[in-house]
Amino acid sequence: ADIIDENGHLMEPVGSKRLTELFGTEGNGYGFKWKLLPRMWFYSTFLSYAESWQELLSMWDDGVYDEIRPSADFPVGIMAFNVEAQSIVAEVERDLIGVSQMHGHRR
Repeated sequence: ADIIDENGHLMEPVGSKRLTELFGTEGNGYGFKWKLLPRMWFYSTFLSYAESWQELLSMWDDGVYDEIRPSADFPVGIMAFNVEAQSIVAEVERDLIGVSQMHGHRR
């Protein structure tokens, strides 16, 4: 969670049109449309998930084993979002310096 807190703002955002293309819907499934929703939604939900693990581990430290998983769902869509965001950055990187971690050398 510290990495997200300290560096999450550095992630290149993905536009709402591309999010609609990636996920095939106008919204995120939680009642929010991509074009109205802050693009950091994925990171907010991931941070909630990460912090819910802290709560669960604290319960286990106290000897309470009623739960076996955190209360927040894992935000599966963050994987596709991250790949797309890295692709956006990689294209700019390739154009600027001729090489990128996603695309290799310019041909």
